[in-house]
Amino acid sequence: MNTNIFKPVSLFSLLLATVVLSACSSGAGRLEKHVIASDAERSRLLLARIQEINGRAVDSYSARFTVEGAFGKNKFNSVGEARFNRNPRMARFSFFDIIFKSPLTVMVQDGAALKLYFPAEKTLYVDNADSMKLRNYAAIDIDFALVHPLTAGQIPLLDGFSIKHALVDESDPNRCYLVLENGDYFQTIGFNRDVPDRILFISKSSGKKTEFYLEKPLVQGGGLFYRTVRMFAPENGGRLTVSFSEVQYGITMDAATVLKIKLDRGAKIIDMTRTD
Repeated sequence: MNTNIFKPVSLFSLLLATVVLSACSSGAGRLEKHVIASDAERSRLLLARIQEINGRAVDSYSARFTVEGAFGKNKFNSVGEARFNRNPRMARFSFFDIIFKSPLTVMVQDGAALKLYFPAEKTLYVDNADSMKLRNYAAIDIDFALVHPLTAGQIPLLDGFSIKHALVDESDPNRCYLVLENGDYFQTIGFNRDVPDRILFISKSSGKKTEFYLEKPLVQGGGLFYRTVRMFAPENGGRLTVSFSEVQYGITMDAATVLKIKLDRGAKIIDMTRTD
């Protein structure tokens, strides 16, 4: 089912409050102008660094966050609370109006199952984290599975990727890039020294780009949690910035509480996984 629900907060909920973007200029996500190809060994070292970060990602956390952004003429600000657990995979993200603190969206994840509830519309959307297409919700041509790892402090990697090459910035030896691809996307991961700080996805079918900027990394046991994530979609001017605070690791989560969504009387349920 493709309803193309164009809601900035809905999109952010799908990106799981992790990420995404602020007032980037239209050229912010491009590769540096003066880059040269590096050897295969650098490619392997960069990939190994990502695998190290991903292997040391935190098991659970809670945090507060603020969101600011715009999609086309739609601008918004909100605040929220996040709770995440890796195993079993479980999460809850709650969004509130920044002024009146009224609830805007509740998103819960139980394994691959995702539910998003919009109280003002009395509508619950049901989807699957492993197969969700963000373009069904907003004008972003990227799969949810590609950005979901950011919510867990991991660097997303394309499924079934192959390494194209590594690039080094001639003017800054600390700046380098790892370029990957699969049948659907190109992915470029930028590093400052050995810390990933930007990701560019390009859809092969549409040519549309989605850029992520990973800022203020918080180091925990060799892993990273980015306290500010920005996203930029150049083709439609979409931008989001998410900033996390009061981050706590190793929390205990009660599934009955975290996964519960109280629906209003008369709320409708839309199953986005249906194909009819």
